[in-house]
Amino acid sequence: MPARADATGVSGTSRRKSSSMEFGVATNCAPNEPVVLNGYEFTFDACAIKGKRPYMEDRWCAVLDEDVGAFVLAVYDGHGGSAVSSHLSRHLAREILGEDTLRTDTEGALKRVFKRVDDQVCLDNPGNMRGMFGTPGAGSTAIMAVIIPPKMYVANLGDSRATTYDNRGSVTFESADQRPDVHAEKERIVKEGGFVKRGRDGTWRTGGILAVSRAFGNAGIKKFLSVEPEVSVIELDMVDSMILCSDGLTDVMNSKMASETMRAAPVGATSSSPSPVRTRRVANSLVTLARVRQSRDNISVVVLQSRRLNGALAFPSLETPLSLTKTACRTPTTVQYDPAASAQEDPNEHSVSVSLVVKSGNIRVVCDARATKMSSRGTRCEASDGLSTPMPNVDRESTQAITPIGLVQAEAV
Repeated sequence: MPARADATGVSGTSRRKSSSMEFGVATNCAPNEPVVLNGYEFTFDACAIKGKRPYMEDRWCAVLDEDVGAFVLAVYDGHGGSAVSSHLSRHLAREILGEDTLRTDTEGALKRVFKRVDDQVCLDNPGNMRGMFGTPGAGSTAIMAVIIPPKMYVANLGDSRATTYDNRGSVTFESADQRPDVHAEKERIVKEGGFVKRGRDGTWRTGGILAVSRAFGNAGIKKFLSVEPEVSVIELDMVDSMILCSDGLTDVMNSKMASETMRAAPVGATSSSPSPVRTRRVANSLVTLARVRQSRDNISVVVLQSRRLNGALAFPSLETPLSLTKTACRTPTTVQYDPAASAQEDPNEHSVSVSLVVKSGNIRVVCDARATKMSSRGTRCEASDGLSTPMPNVDRESTQAITPIGLVQAEAV
């Protein structure tokens, strides 16, 4: 289990503190409690088990920073021990949220922070290599989702995986595993002076040791391993749910099977909103099914439910120039007023003159009334004496169309 995280690691006035749970850390958020960011609502849950391994090396994290306006979820699959994956679960997301250029250059910020953190974990875990033999030191893969509405950035390093689904259960995105048997990865390893070789179990391995081509740590063979993540940008409106997981799940279950498991999980009382019951049951069901299918690895799963709030306003960031900010004011196509009775009905009554003034988003209804009697249609227009404000008789349909736009005021002229 990782050490308890420091509760002061994330800036801002978020409502919660850090808490260490089994094989993971949640900061300023909690499993199965709604998180609202800039017009979107999210609910997440995590489930992790040791599997048939002698010890647990996987870790996960969830970090919310309301001041930055970002929500980070990640799964780390450690190897050679849990030292690197534990370090990442406590520090990597915080380093990313503290990067000044996160909102303006998200991809560049992710790559810079990955490199900086990797330098530190390699220094702390040097390994014990003798040429191409020995122990390369602890390492870890990483699959991370950085949510900055209305976009989500997925950073992939290694063979952990992210899969997103729409509301019909169809896959809208799936990260590609970075393994040494992938042609482009093999070419890069050889170009950097390394080699790829089959291990005793038939798995292609970098330097004959590691089954991935990109990872944090593994200082002994670092010159053959890349720490540059593959970053993908996803529109949140295309995401109904997402699964982040270690290869303990994907080795025995494809995306279609995971989708069927997710759709089979009961939806909450309101199907249009993220359901804590659903996320909890999906996370547990996926892990349980992986065990049933004889996965021998550690298994970690983080499930996210996402939805856009109805009628929510997505405000521009503080860095957005005013000239690029558009303000829309919807006005009704026609506005019909019921005037006072005509002079033919009663020569003592007069018509009411009404004008509509729109200024700075507000609407003023200005009346010019001099009639002193009740009209046949029920409009009372008293002479303006400073104590009462005459109002015209407005059709109900027109009133409903006007009111939501802004403040309606009536003045006597």
